[in-house]
Amino acid sequence: MAFRISFGGKHQPDTYYSEVLAYIFKLRPVSTLRSLSEALNEAGFTTPTGLPWNKPRLANFIRVEKFFKEVKHVNAT
Repeated sequence: MAFRISFGGKHQPDTYYSEVLAYIFKLRPVSTLRSLSEALNEAGFTTPTGLPWNKPRLANFIRVEKFFKEVKHVNAT
């Protein structure tokens, strides 16, 4: 199982990030950050640090994940 350090410096399996990001990007076009964080909580997802989602945590998570994607893209070229 692959692990990486990400949001909050906690280790989570790659599957965690895949599942959470898929859920976020499925609902993001039609949801606010607040309603999306509520939906994540209702679906049983917590932040990588084990806390409930809220608007600032979700915004930070999305920002961090976009950074990792950009770094992977730059390193791949």
